[in-house]
Amino acid sequence: MGGPVNGLPISLVAAQGHFRDQRQHMLAHHIYLKENIMRKFAFIALVALASPVLAAELTLETPMGTTMEEVKTTLTDMGYEVRKAEMEDGKIEVYFVKDGTKGEVYVDATTGKIAKLDMK
Repeated sequence: MGGPVNGLPISLVAAQGHFRDQRQHMLAHHIYLKENIMRKFAFIALVALASPVLAAELTLETPMGTTMEEVKTTLTDMGYEVRKAEMEDGKIEVYFVKDGTKGEVYVDATTGKIAKLDMK
């Protein structure tokens, strides 16, 4: 068998090695869990950042832009399908559809604010 190691019985030295291995295993597992949580948090943050654009709804406070192209781009980026756009009485008039709902918006070309919004 063998004598004591560093003044400790062999069985105690073996137990210390076992506990050291357990600590290393627990540390590795803790690091794995922490990395997993970080990945999930990053995914959730990405989804949360993308959601406002994906779920954006058109309201009277929505900034639209001051040109017909800007208004069309804003609506398209919000998930609306632009059907027709024209100038009428100094306003940008755009007809659109989203999820089966039709609408039209009149945007003041000088301020970029919505002057009138009709959803049908």
